[in-house]
Amino acid sequence: MALDDNYEQYVDASSVSVMPTALRYGGIGALILIALGLLLEVTGQAEPEAVANGGGILNSLVLYGTIIGVVVLAIKTHRDTDLGGFISYGRSLGVGTLSALIMGGIAAVWTYVQFAFISPGKLDAIKEITLENMAETMGGEEEEALEMAQGWIETMFSPSAMAVSTIFTVVFVGFIIALIAGAILKKESRMA
Repeated sequence: MALDDNYEQYVDASSVSVMPTALRYGGIGALILIALGLLLEVTGQAEPEAVANGGGILNSLVLYGTIIGVVVLAIKTHRDTDLGGFISYGRSLGVGTLSALIMGGIAAVWTYVQFAFISPGKLDAIKEITLENMAETMGGEEEEALEMAQGWIETMFSPSAMAVSTIFTVVFVGFIIALIAGAILKKESRMA
């Protein structure tokens, strides 16, 4: 009996790039995020008022569900298809995080285009709602603090800041998911 029952399927991981799988799943994930974002837009769930009144939960579920699905599928596909059923924890972490980076990069470009060119008024509405909520919280007592907050809000709710926030969020969440999924999906070959 051989050391490994699947010895004929063993593939030297150093000879296989993670890039094709990461590009495929990162691109698919970005397209899913964009399509679902457009669907939420059309149904009115992405309107600033809807987000402020609990619609943000639906947006978050779409985002996190897509990231989880993409990272897990990228790791599983790379393990089963590209590497013959075996993958190390480090390799799992790498392919999952790279998939999230690609997905986040494409989604960030879309976010910038959306807020800079397609619907720039949406950011103004978000800024206004945020300022109103802050004014209510402060009770109008801290006029100076509210003016400082307004400057901060102007910076944080710009198209470029939203794009940076998108890529950071997708990569961070993707990395955490890859840490967990990599531990679950790893399968070390005894021949390696």
